[in-house]
Amino acid sequence: MITQEAGSKFLGFLYQIERALYRIFSSEHDSVVFGIETADDVVEEICFANGELQIAFEQDKHSLDISGQPYQDSSKNLWHTLHIWLSKLEYSKVKYDKITYCLVTNKEVGQNTLARTLSEAITNDQVTSALIELKKQGKAITGAVKITAEKVLDFPEDQLKFLIENVLLLDKHGTVSGLNTKHATINLLHIPTDIKEHSESIYQSLLGFLVDKCQLAWKNKIPLEISKESFSNLLFSECNKIKRKKFTEQPRLRTEYKKYLQEDNTSHVFIEQLQYIGKDIEACNRALENYWAFYSERVRLQDSGEIPFSAWEERNDEIYNRWLDISTNLPTAENNHDGKMIRFEKIYSDTLDNNYRASLNGSFTTHSYFTHGNYHALANNQDKDYYIYWHDDYKTKGNN
Repeated sequence: MITQEAGSKFLGFLYQIERALYRIFSSEHDSVVFGIETADDVVEEICFANGELQIAFEQDKHSLDISGQPYQDSSKNLWHTLHIWLSKLEYSKVKYDKITYCLVTNKEVGQNTLARTLSEAITNDQVTSALIELKKQGKAITGAVKITAEKVLDFPEDQLKFLIENVLLLDKHGTVSGLNTKHATINLLHIPTDIKEHSESIYQSLLGFLVDKCQLAWKNKIPLEISKESFSNLLFSECNKIKRKKFTEQPRLRTEYKKYLQEDNTSHVFIEQLQYIGKDIEACNRALENYWAFYSERVRLQDSGEIPFSAWEERNDEIYNRWLDISTNLPTAENNHDGKMIRFEKIYSDTLDNNYRASLNGSFTTHSYFTHGNYHALANNQDKDYYIYWHDDYKTKGNN
């Protein structure tokens, strides 16, 4: 059974990752680098064209408590964070033209709190009042946090004021919309409507990619610094992959071939051909299933409007010419019944090689039935331009 402490630590780490992903997709800047567990839980560093550098230090606190919030006036979370920021303040001021210190939590932080007072201090008078409140609260602290509070108050007043001027409280997940971090990030991905149902899997792919980057960096004991580009590329790739899957064939068992089989009461030329070259009932039944699976998928894809008629013509042309090459390049058969039958069976087996998958509309296909069924469809239409045959007795004038 997982302990509450272990669960809280895991959720805390996951929250950092979610926050980093949110920042990546909410940033409007091109030259931006993000860090996780570098100078802070999450760091966003922006470089402008004029050479100006800006940075946002983010401290993330996730809480499962029904009441209360992580940045209580006398909490270790608040005072320890302020101390860390103050410890690096002078170095940061030298390097960066603008600094923002963000207190982030999934909980709501009330109005009459020190964290809120620090965040809302903008004018000189407000900053001065917030500093007075900071000192008042710090001096009133007892227990283990008292030492940290004293260290904070020991910093020069100008540094304390600078920190107060640049502190920003982002409670209730710190999203512009007020939605939770995950939901807000998914909205920022702007996933096309036709694949919106896959939003969750796309988000999980991006999150997993970020986790993998964290693990790789930390195993090698190097800082994790990431750019937007790799995540934008992954998002584009994931969307395209899903679109390709949507507009290419499904696995055979997901097609509606059984419905067509039940309604099928006609004879088929391609089945006659298979029987003519000695294929047994099991092989013929399998071929019939593949034929109807291909047919049902072709209907579905045509109805989607995404696969033009020309794409089917190009596919027929590709597989027809492949059959033609196979049938004309095999050695001449011995001039007897058995020799001819061996040749016909060889043409059939080479044509329906399981390693061959005909493409569709410039995309790869993955299931053998979708190619085999297409061949059977061509072998079923003696009046069509792309008619193929497995036995010379089924040769037509157009194939002479």
